[in-house]
Amino acid sequence: MPYRNSPSGQDGLATYVYYTYVPLDHPDKMVRSVTLPDADTIDKGRIHIFDIAIKYAAPKSGADLKTRITQLAEEGAIHEQAVYALNVHLTAVNQFEKKNDSEKVVKHLQGFHHLLDYYGENGRLTDAAYRVLKADTDYLIRKWQL
Repeated sequence: MPYRNSPSGQDGLATYVYYTYVPLDHPDKMVRSVTLPDADTIDKGRIHIFDIAIKYAAPKSGADLKTRITQLAEEGAIHEQAVYALNVHLTAVNQFEKKNDSEKVVKHLQGFHHLLDYYGENGRLTDAAYRVLKADTDYLIRKWQL
């Protein structure tokens, strides 16, 4: 059970822990500000921020894209049908990555782009999920084209 510290020890007041995840959809983007709730409307003016972390984790492989898809699906940002199709496509990408076949990796990642477009246009991905996956895919394409 969460609690608050006070000068005299643990505070017995009800304590709520809030967490949010805000993905940066491109490694070159920068966070300029973070807007916090108005402290006067929360708990009689008391609010404690104990950590803010902002990080873009660029994917290293198709497996990282699969992990990102799982995370987004758990958040409800990707329809189950799209999760399956996207993961199947990334399985092929992974096979070509293992063979270090950059031409086929890029070709299949470009096909993955088309799948993202299809599912985005048909409401199977939220706009945020679409942008994140598109940026991650672009990053991997650039990486393999070098």
